[in-house]
Formats: sequence, C-alpha cells, structure tokens
Amino acid sequence: MIVYLGRYSTEITTKSKTTRFSLIHRLSHNIKKCLEWHNIKLIDSSFEWDYFFLVTDMDVREYLSFIGGISWFAECKYIPETSLNAAVEFGEKFFKGIVKGKNFAVRARVDHTLNLSKKQVEIELGARLSNYGKVNLDEPEVTCYVDILNNGTFFYDTKEPGRGGFPLSKTRVLHLLSGGFDSPVAAVQLILKGIFPIFLYFD
Repeated sequence: MIVYLGRYSTEITTKSKTTRFSLIHRLSHNIKKCLEWHNIKLIDSSFEWDYFFLVTDMDVREYLSFIGGISWFAECKYIPETSLNAAVEFGEKFFKGIVKGKNFAVRARVDHTLNLSKKQVEIELGARLSNYGKVNLDEPEVTCYVDILNNGTFFYDTKEPGRGGFPLSKTRVLHLLSGGFDSPVAAVQLILKGIFPIFLYFD
C-alpha cells in the first residue's frame, strides 16, 4: 500500500464554505475516476476541509501531478496514532536514515482539534534526530515533515507540486475573444486552470 497526503490549490481554499465543499467534492470525483480509468485500486481515501489522503496499490504520482485543484502532494508513511510519543518514536525511525550526516529541520503541522503543540513536536523530534544529523532551521538539506491530523500522523520529506487551478468540471465560462493577442493568451490560462471557455468573437 502507498499513502499520499495532499493539499488543495488556493483556487479552492479561498472560496466560501459552500463553494469550497463543492470544489473538494469535484476534486474527489476526478481523482477517483482517474484511478478507476487506469485500473488502480483506491484502498482508502478521505477529503477533509484543508487536506486529502489516498491509499492506493500502485504509484499514482504521475496522475496526481496532472489533476487540477491540487497544490502539492507527498508520498508518506502513516500511523493511526496522533500522540506526541508516537510521532517522535516513529519519526526517529523513519527520518534517521534520511538525515544522517546532513543538515535538517523538522516542520510539524497539528490539527487544531488536538491538544498538542506543533513546536513541541518539532523540538522533541529534532532532539532525537540530532543524534544522526545537524539541526539547521534556516538552510536545511532535508526537511522532515510531520502532519498530525484527525486521521492519523503522516511523515514525509518531499513535496511534489500539483497542477493547481480548479478541479476540471463541466462548468463553462463565456470568453470574449478579440482580434488581438491578449484574449487568446487569457483563454489558454483559463484552460490551464481547469476552466473551459466558450468563445464569443468580436472583430
């Protein structure tokens, strides 16, 4: 099994609550249909307010990088526990080989519903990992990410960029197309953002 954690694009996160949930639902549909089309088994998934995670039986990074609505995603190691001790213990095992002989920093994110300080996670895990590498918060060679969320704790050291923009949908916009250069360029930018224009031409 392979676990992925991802964040939504700003085109989603800056919208009102109703619109945001609608776009998240559309993104969820698009990801599931994409994986189904490529015969990839989606073992588990959850699309929350500000993040999503997927569990698949194959590497899907190639597909996630082309789906609109994703800011970034990461292949992770996952544990269902959300305690400080669990995060530090597993984090040391997971990251010690990655930070060995290198400058590193620990960056934690903790769900606001949990009675836990992200600074405490960073300090305690950083202290453990300092036995293998050197802490450098300004210019780390490796960044150790720990996200403690309602669904569990995720560990990763690399973020891969998504396409951004809006989740592809059947929504259409009316685009005024003139004889100049600017409006075709604007149309291309709309398409790259996941929006399909209907052209209304004026000479």
